[in-house]
Amino acid sequence: MPDPSPPSPPRWQHFLGHGLTVLALSLGGLSSFHALRAEVVELRATVHALGQIEEEHSRQADAALRDNTRRRDADLQLIRDDIKELRSDLRELRADLKQLSRKGEYKQ
Repeated sequence: MPDPSPPSPPRWQHFLGHGLTVLALSLGGLSSFHALRAEVVELRATVHALGQIEEEHSRQADAALRDNTRRRDADLQLIRDDIKELRSDLRELRADLKQLSRKGEYKQ
């Protein structure tokens, strides 16, 4: 039977480890205030780094979305231009067929 709880993502493991250490140091009544303070500093640095990673991921996702939208819009414009060109060609063909039928060279 598979384990129902998935493992924590690697980037959050440091955060979790520091958080548990701070909790243990504060609950354990450890006399070393410096150890607790150092752990809190590490925890803050880890949280800050995680925040920066998340911001970077958001920026990358936004940039990718903008690029995809830009490409899609360019593709749609190319399709529109192709349709206009095809319509123009069709009008020319119709005009040529009318002209040929008037001359009697083409009969439907």
